[in-house]
Amino acid sequence: MGVEIIDIKKKHPDFQVFRWLISALSKCSGEKRYHVIHLYIENNFLICTDGKRIHTFKSKDGGYVNGYYSVILDSPDHIFLKRNENIDRDYPPIEKILTPADVEPFLVWADYDFECSNVFAYILRKFENNHLHYGFLWDLLRFGFYFDCYVGKERDPVVFVKNGLKAAIMPMAPPKIKE
Repeated sequence: MGVEIIDIKKKHPDFQVFRWLISALSKCSGEKRYHVIHLYIENNFLICTDGKRIHTFKSKDGGYVNGYYSVILDSPDHIFLKRNENIDRDYPPIEKILTPADVEPFLVWADYDFECSNVFAYILRKFENNHLHYGFLWDLLRFGFYFDCYVGKERDPVVFVKNGLKAAIMPMAPPKIKE
């Protein structure tokens, strides 16, 4: 039997990965969709989403019990997750969302807000009629990970891939301006 409580302190080698993963969970109070408020684990593949973006990680070490985990504590130096035994549902299919477009990737990395702004502007130039949520890109990059970025067609998700980490941000339609 594997771990049903995940207790990770700052010194744990995957601490930043877990912080990165759970940054993609929904922050809306009253949210009822089980898959956007829990970290999901299946065969050491960890998934977090809020329905507009998704962060995933394939753990080599693992030992985690499959299921949905509630975030009990998320602080700058400690993460505590508890398996929710009351949810017995399959996770929605995500393979298509996480499949990079058949285009040449470019490397993205940001340590400071300015650099993130440059990456954001570069990605936006690839779209004509869609937008990305800047905060989602910042959540993706603020932990200092390098990614290969794939930007496909206008309605395709922007996919980020590197060393067991994979993420996608869905483009948003532009706001309608009333005249």
